[in-house]
Amino acid sequence: MTITFLPALPSTQTFLGPGYGYEVSSNFIPVPGHDYAMDVQLLRLPTLNRTCQTSHEHFAFETHHLGHFGMPDGPNDVISPGEGGGVYGDDAIVRCELDDLTSQIIVDGPTEFQSFFYDPYTQLYLVINHAASAGASGNFTATDRAQLQAVTKQVVLPSYVTVLTHTGLSGDGSLNTQPGVRALRVTVTTFPANVIRDPGTPEYFFNLGFITLNVQQGWVRSARLVFEFQQYEAPAALDSFGWTLRNGTVINVEELVPVQPL
Repeated sequence: MTITFLPALPSTQTFLGPGYGYEVSSNFIPVPGHDYAMDVQLLRLPTLNRTCQTSHEHFAFETHHLGHFGMPDGPNDVISPGEGGGVYGDDAIVRCELDDLTSQIIVDGPTEFQSFFYDPYTQLYLVINHAASAGASGNFTATDRAQLQAVTKQVVLPSYVTVLTHTGLSGDGSLNTQPGVRALRVTVTTFPANVIRDPGTPEYFFNLGFITLNVQQGWVRSARLVFEFQQYEAPAALDSFGWTLRNGTVINVEELVPVQPL
């Protein structure tokens, strides 16, 4: 007998973890009247801590089961919580075995396939499993997807696009920002004639002025303007910004919003 697990995992490059899909099958010969379960585990090396485990119960002869690590894909799937997380890039193994539940014996496997670990603390598993169990059908819904996207926005470093540019700002003043702005990019277009500078990469300028972010609760601490091109990360509650510039300094300010994840 042989357990087949897809994708066929090489010893490098392939990462697996909660939420990744797989296909598993066995060419076992069933005993009439016996019940079987295919057990799939992802184990961290060298500790062999179980990251996630799915038992596909009532496993039938000549079945090619499509499943996901840490997620119930059908009414006969039983999920076991992980015992501990790993570190991104740790060695890991997939361990598969077919159990005869009636006789309480292993009839195929255990068979192991090597991979690498990608979900450091099983947080994706926890979110998906909690969201799936909250619904009557247990399926992954649009609400669950929105929850994962919200998590992604908080933990993934964003890239930005410009939604509005303010040009020719000088002296001091303040402007309201567009909804959803999470950063400001400031470009110095005119420098004072006697500006003090420190050569380098990037070139550092003294006494150009300050940029100050503002939220509904009040002003956020000012940040010095020291480069020709400078970006200021902004809190989600940003509603305006202010500037105080030395005489002769002129700037453009771009309002930036994060690029939405796919």
